[in-house]
Amino acid sequence: MHCLDGQTLTHGLNDSPAGMLAWILKRWKSWSDQGAVFEDVYPDEHILTTATIYWDTQSIGSTIRAYKNAHLYPEPESFRTTPAITVPTNFTFHLGDHSSPGINAPEQYDAAIRQGMTPHVYGDLREVNVHQRGGHFGPWENPDAWVHDIRQTFRPLR
Repeated sequence: MHCLDGQTLTHGLNDSPAGMLAWILKRWKSWSDQGAVFEDVYPDEHILTTATIYWDTQSIGSTIRAYKNAHLYPEPESFRTTPAITVPTNFTFHLGDHSSPGINAPEQYDAAIRQGMTPHVYGDLREVNVHQRGGHFGPWENPDAWVHDIRQTFRPLR
């Protein structure tokens, strides 16, 4: 839906606060770590605050438009890692995020990144971190791991 008809969806969501809240909840529930208790990760106040921000600013469309634009205007092959990214790079993944089909274990994420993108994409790949908890919204679902990985990434660069 994001890629196919994002603008129509945006107008509908901006027209109904209840519809927008239902849309947000459906995505959060289906894209989040299915092994976690949804209500523990996303308290009511958090959900309502986020929905209120989208509603008051009428900005739900910008969260959808990025998907539509990526679908309409894919990056040209000539833009892809020419030259390779040379800054130190770390990755963080969460096993509850099912956006990488066929990858279900930490070793598979590590191998996919290292074999598929190193060194021609990431010339200075430092670490691939994979956490048991968390899904598509990793910083919300497992904030301690996310903060740990950010600190681990930048600590050696002091």
